[in-house]
Formats: sequence, structure tokens, C-alpha cells
Amino acid sequence: MTTTSSEYFPPPIADSKKLIVLRLGDGGKDLACVTVGSYQEAVNVAIHEYYSELKDVSRDRVQLRINITLLDGTSQVARLTESGFNDTLSQFKPMKLVTIYVAPKSAAATAREPPKYQETR
Repeated sequence: MTTTSSEYFPPPIADSKKLIVLRLGDGGKDLACVTVGSYQEAVNVAIHEYYSELKDVSRDRVQLRINITLLDGTSQVARLTESGFNDTLSQFKPMKLVTIYVAPKSAAATAREPPKYQETR
């Protein structure tokens, strides 16, 4: 059975957009107020708003994180995921602070390509 990504990540409903505040890193002082309705849109806007800092970063390394309060009252940083973004977005109060992080390159991504051997006939 072939599945499409829309079966897992339905498009956002038109009125599900929220105003959020983007910040690059924990110490970032430049805040950008933006309206987004999906994870991919939020990543696109983040790259656009902080282009000079993110232009050489692959999209899969851009992470969105928020501060959350757990049921026991403790605060923690949570990474937003594409699969949970729309549900999380619906619970945001307007102007929720979303921090942009750049994940480190994975060991597989930085590994050198194996040498190419000359074919013999």
C-alpha cells in the first residue's frame, strides 16, 4: 500500500494560523513576529527572517523549540516536530516565543565518502 505524506500530516486548516515570535538561539535579541500555520511554513519563515545566519544550514538541521510547563509545574524546553506542530500550534497563546536552534551535523553527514576504485575489465 502506498501512502502519501498528507495521510500523516494533513494540511493546516485556513484559520489555524497563529502569530508567534521567532528568536534565533537563546541569546538572540532580534525577535520576529510572524504568522504561521504549519511546521514547514515556520521553518521557511525562520530561514527567511534569519537568512544571513541560516543560509548555509541544511533545512533538516533547523529546529524549533518552545518553553513548556509540565503537569508537575516544572518548566522544560521542548522541540517541536512536524507531526505534532499543528496540535501544539492550536494550544499556543498569541505571541508564543519559538526559539530557532541549529542541530549539529550528524556523524553520518560529516563522514567522508569512501574512496572510489578504478574499474578493471
